[in-house]
Amino acid sequence: MREAMETALQDRTAAPAELTVTWEEVCRYLDSLAARGRRRETIQVYRPKLEAFYHFLPEDKRVAADTLELWRAALLREGYSPGTANTHVSAANGLLAYLGRRDLQLIGQLDTEEEIQPELSRTEYLRLLATARNLGRERTYLMVKVFALTGIRVSELNRVTVRAVEEGRVLTACDGRAQYVLIPACLRKELTVYLRRVGITAGP
Repeated sequence: MREAMETALQDRTAAPAELTVTWEEVCRYLDSLAARGRRRETIQVYRPKLEAFYHFLPEDKRVAADTLELWRAALLREGYSPGTANTHVSAANGLLAYLGRRDLQLIGQLDTEEEIQPELSRTEYLRLLATARNLGRERTYLMVKVFALTGIRVSELNRVTVRAVEEGRVLTACDGRAQYVLIPACLRKELTVYLRRVGITAGP
């Protein structure tokens, strides 16, 4: 009897207790990031990832030892790239560290060596567009489309000028050589409507 009780006690000690997470705690964590000097843009990146994590949790919002591993697997099934799944898990790990539960973190990242450069899956691309549209951020919505449909780099965004939209092509530099990248007709039409509505007549 005594041995059974000791075994049960050891098992209970070895198995980490689950953690119940509230949305208020998530918000406090985000506030703490601001208090620690994190940039607003960084916090804006963390928030949707933590929202996704919170909604993934069961109805009682309990985090168990295998929760993050299960969430990462779910993200991959939904079409997220390994690199993006890593960033989601990293955000959740930060939350758990803030709550004093590092024992529930998922250690180790997925191998992303085959990803030559970060690329959005179609699922991620459509989710970004839907989020931007729902938030009423038309400029962000159009920027996502520009990157996805033209393949230009972030550093070349200022080359997307009114004149470039009018001509339907963007002058870029690839390996030191100047070349034109076509702007698809559907995107060109959306950009033209946006430029007219906000009153941009020249420049980027």
